Amino acid sequence: MHPAPASRHARAAFTLIELLTVIAILGVLGAILVAVVGRVSTKAKEATTASRLRQVYTAQMLYAQENRMRVTPFYRNDDARTNETTWQQLLLPYINRRNVPGATEDPALVFNSPYQVREEGVPYWSQGRSFGLNNFMAHANWRYYVGRVPNPSQTVLAGDMVQGNVDFVNTSDGVSWSASGLSWGLPAYRHAGGTKAMFVFFDGHVESLTAEELLLQPQSRPSVWRWW
Repeated sequence: MHPAPASRHARAAFTLIELLTVIAILGVLGAILVAVVGRVSTKAKEATTASRLRQVYTAQMLYAQENRMRVTPFYRNDDARTNETTWQQLLLPYINRRNVPGATEDPALVFNSPYQVREEGVPYWSQGRSFGLNNFMAHANWRYYVGRVPNPSQTVLAGDMVQGNVDFVNTSDGVSWSASGLSWGLPAYRHAGGTKAMFVFFDGHVESLTAEELLLQPQSRPSVWRWW
């Protein structure tokens, strides 16, 4: 009796080298995927920041049209008990309007960077803010009047600042040439790998600036920001 022939359909086993090769390929693909997802996420946050700042600009211009061509103050005392209404609260009705391009489902999100750490269940005006208005708007020369702003295309309206309970970005590094003299309310460099801060200007365009581009005299600190 002859032995039964080997089945032509017997499964060939993977060798160790083949398994290691497959694992290495999967590892490379995984690393590429993580890098791509990270870049896409960063690009999305960049685009979201620019969109929100443009919405702040549009809302400020709508507000100004109804308020003697003045943008919002940083905050407003509403009664003798000095209850404060922030500029974000003052703009909220204008963000809700249909004629504000790209308005989000939650209008409150417009007033903060997508990089902001948010507290669930806490009203946005009670949290640390991450967008601030140009501190120089309160200066006696301007008093929030749009018409007093020189060179709108070169003057910041609002932009990235270090997250905190403040409503404006200081017009200096906080040591000199600041109406408040405070060291907080500084620009926050959240973009381009942590090297740039994003701002919207009085002509409506958005620009990302490094600390060197932002400073009037980069070689001497403290110094006045050049875009105020």
